[in-house]
Amino acid sequence: MSETTIPSEPLQMEAESEKRPEGGELGRFRLIAISTSIIFCQLVQMIPYGAGISSSLHIGRDLGVSPVQATWIVAAYPLTQGAFVLVGGRVGTVYGHKNVVLVAGAWWVLFHLISGFMTTLESLAAMRAMSGIGGAFMVPNLIALLTITFPPGKMRNISVGLFGAMVSRNH
Repeated sequence: MSETTIPSEPLQMEAESEKRPEGGELGRFRLIAISTSIIFCQLVQMIPYGAGISSSLHIGRDLGVSPVQATWIVAAYPLTQGAFVLVGGRVGTVYGHKNVVLVAGAWWVLFHLISGFMTTLESLAAMRAMSGIGGAFMVPNLIALLTITFPPGKMRNISVGLFGAMVSRNH
């Protein structure tokens, strides 16, 4: 009997990706659906940032705080998102990007839902900060999913470009 060697997983994956044309075995429609879902996830997680900017003065007035204090409504989300984004990427590398996106998305939704019921500036800012942590764990793992799913080429370039275009430009 002759012995055959089984290639290690990374080598096998490289060989498979070289054989596949862009779009690979997933099919073009499925790849477009994956790309669209990731891009819209980025858009949806950035909406609260823009909404905080445009509505913080009105919310602050309803909560009975000064315009200076109301800036915490705006700042809480991007502050924690920026602080935890590197940690989010590393956690995704360790536990799997898709798993981290799912948990972070649930975290994000939960704390945004809770923030809708807050009646003080401090509690609203805290809940927006907690949801920013969810966003911080989503962003690097969403972009990782895009770049892992699509090999270098036109589809990856379009997907990554649209992903970046979803970021709020209000600041």
